[in-house]
Amino acid sequence: MLYSLQVEEKKSQTDTNIFWTRCLYTIWVEVLWKENIDNGLKKFSCIDEVIEVKNSMRRPPKWNVPILIDKYDDRIEISGRL
Repeated sequence: MLYSLQVEEKKSQTDTNIFWTRCLYTIWVEVLWKENIDNGLKKFSCIDEVIEVKNSMRRPPKWNVPILIDKYDDRIEISGRL
């Protein structure tokens, strides 16, 4: 990975960054940070927790499409637009 920043970095993680970092932790991906920090983030314990956290996140502006997760008896649907 080549990582070259030309803008000042944020000092705190966004909700989106936290969510996807937790998703990576859940599937045992090691995340390397530029600084040696303990962000205190934990793996998700179940799919219901993933759904609850994702669907409770702040919605994007009206011109953008949110990614939402719905769980049914026979399937899980992830809606969004690429």
